[in-house]
Amino acid sequence: MDRPKTQYVTVGDADVAYQVFGDGPLDLLWCYGLGGHVDFFWTEATTARSFTQLASFSRLMLFDRRGTGASDPVALNAMPTWEELTEDMAAVLEVAGSNSTAIFATLDTGPIAILFAAMHPERVSALVLRNTTARYLEADDYPIGVSPAAVDSLVKMLATIWGTEELTPHATESGRRR
Repeated sequence: MDRPKTQYVTVGDADVAYQVFGDGPLDLLWCYGLGGHVDFFWTEATTARSFTQLASFSRLMLFDRRGTGASDPVALNAMPTWEELTEDMAAVLEVAGSNSTAIFATLDTGPIAILFAAMHPERVSALVLRNTTARYLEADDYPIGVSPAAVDSLVKMLATIWGTEELTPHATESGRRR
């Protein structure tokens, strides 16, 4: 399958990048977490093959929420709330003409997708969550969370390699298998 054209929809003061392809009877909105990029994904063979397979039975919609990938950046002191990030999802569905969609959410987009489904149950036909969690940090009532020290270490590593080729193996499916 040829790489679909990246388009943009304006949400608030930002442009949100998205792609729509496939012509199956099911609308499927694929949400990826921090580090996603709708154009970059097509350069990774495993991910491109997965998208092609999904588009064989659905009309697949991909997007980069504000502050990620090909979408406009956001100021560090103005990070969008989960409620605002559901507006990105709604805008993509609206411009794509989707009245009812299945949502496939991974990583940190899981809580955003859950919130969208709760806010707009009439627009969501199914919700699939993969490798996501209710929260990340450990707490007294959530002992399986990640320690603050581990999060600090990850943030420092990302600050060092973000935007470089060194990030690639950390951000791709094949890199996670190494």
